[in-house]
Amino acid sequence: MGKKNKKKSAPEKVRPNRSIESKTSTAATVMWMLCTLLATATEIMFLITWAVLLAGWVNMPLLKAFGAMMLLASLVVGLFCLGLTFMVYRVREEKPPGLVVGWSVIAGLAPFVLFVLADRFPPP
Repeated sequence: MGKKNKKKSAPEKVRPNRSIESKTSTAATVMWMLCTLLATATEIMFLITWAVLLAGWVNMPLLKAFGAMMLLASLVVGLFCLGLTFMVYRVREEKPPGLVVGWSVIAGLAPFVLFVLADRFPPP
């Protein structure tokens, strides 16, 4: 049995997937996501310190100051996060996924809710 002669086709040139987004919109999106992650991280740190103080495991003034600093940082970054959410919607050609936008809005609004709750239920 002989080998069948098959024609070797030339490999197709793969074009890189070029995004339709401009560099400005890409930079705004990256900054928006970093603000969202930072807001989420500072909120989690505040919740951990607040829970430790409310449980009464530790009563350290330094821990109270750290929690207050995390809450203040999450308030500031949350405002940036909300502002960048609207900016990204205006700048980008392709709209971001709804779940990501929802997470960003919740991460931006949560510090204000936490501020009210921390004022209502202060640690001893």
